[in-house]
Amino acid sequence: MSDKPSPDILDRIIRDTEKRNVTRSFLVRSHNRANRIVLATCSSMALGIYLWSLYSISRGRNLDSSFDKLPDYTPGKH
Repeated sequence: MSDKPSPDILDRIIRDTEKRNVTRSFLVRSHNRANRIVLATCSSMALGIYLWSLYSISRGRNLDSSFDKLPDYTPGKH
């Protein structure tokens, strides 16, 4: 008996490794796609908030002016 494995076993190992590599690459691509979607959403929200702040400041209003219009709290009323 020789120390070298048979070529059939090596071919099977190579095929299995290639299949696992393809599966792993699909998984990595799907994670990257999801990460890009989250990145785009968060970036657009941050940009929108920033632009809204600039717009509000240019109009001479404070962002918290809407909170001043809340009614006073009276105990016992719901």
